[in-house]
Amino acid sequence: MITVFIHTRHRYYQGILEYFDAEAEYILSTYDVKNSARSSVAHSRSSHIDISYESKNRPQKQLLNLKLSPMIEKNISVQEMESRFEEKILPPDTSVETERINTPTKKHSFFVWSRNDFELHRLEKDIQTLAVAFSAEEVNQLKTNPRKREQLHQYIGTLHQRGIAVGLLLGEPRWMLPEFRDNLKELLVFFSQFSFDEIVYDLEPNQLSQPGYIDEPLSDSLALVRLWETLTELQPYTFAPFSCAVHYRYLTQKIDNRAFGSLIKGLSPHHIILMIYSGNHATVTRRMQRLLSEFPTLPLSAAVSVEPTPIVADDETYAQHSSEEFYNVLEKIHTDLKSFSQFSGLWIQSMEFYQEMQK
Repeated sequence: MITVFIHTRHRYYQGILEYFDAEAEYILSTYDVKNSARSSVAHSRSSHIDISYESKNRPQKQLLNLKLSPMIEKNISVQEMESRFEEKILPPDTSVETERINTPTKKHSFFVWSRNDFELHRLEKDIQTLAVAFSAEEVNQLKTNPRKREQLHQYIGTLHQRGIAVGLLLGEPRWMLPEFRDNLKELLVFFSQFSFDEIVYDLEPNQLSQPGYIDEPLSDSLALVRLWETLTELQPYTFAPFSCAVHYRYLTQKIDNRAFGSLIKGLSPHHIILMIYSGNHATVTRRMQRLLSEFPTLPLSAAVSVEPTPIVADDETYAQHSSEEFYNVLEKIHTDLKSFSQFSGLWIQSMEFYQEMQK
């Protein structure tokens, strides 16, 4: 079961470069693409790295008139695409944001790494958001098969009818590297045709500092810089409110003498999801209280895990708890944090294992 899930959760890491290389070849054979930043990216990739993705959407907002292929029109550079997006993006509605922050919800949100691995009819009423990932194969099917696109529209619509927001989950760390960012931009352009309510970037900068993950691992501080650069560069393509999931320690880590939490506030995130994986709810509460106090105007959520070992360590998960015990834990954390006006709820990793817990 664990082996199957590890494959499921990380299958979007398999084959994405081949997918984008094929897309690049299609574009180059069909159009005379000139001065496009993505063409240089296509030629600079390391062939042994395979990358995949997940994504999110927003209601009835198609920023570009996309055809099935290609993602970039003839002679349209990345810079020109950015200018198009800048013309269509409206400033954030601060009144709505203030209302949201001041009304913390007891509903919980979930990461969904495979829509095939959980049962839609078993979804509970207290779900706030489902952040849904897509594999490279699923993206290709959506691009080439109108029926698949219609099914996704219907899937999102069904969740909306149940009062559940739907997020586009994007979680490949190597997208933070400059040579791969155009791939992520193209995905955002493609998924803008679907009515996602937010985009959830779960890019895990800590992975870039792990030996063996990339050819030359980055320092932890440089990995955070790459995340900041990526979030900033993606702003013209962010067709829905965006959220960012990071390990809680990054919030206070500094870039040019400014805490990351202070920097990202300037991008008006929907919320920051802090990964605080601990099987002790008091630890989650204590860490969140400290950060909520330190960043009183930044909407913060906490993420906890129900994944089994070896995906996470025993002391970082509630996998051994019953569903009733886990629900009580969520209630305790929410009760302890609800006095903070910018506390924006709890996220659970992941829906697949949460439903396994309920069986």
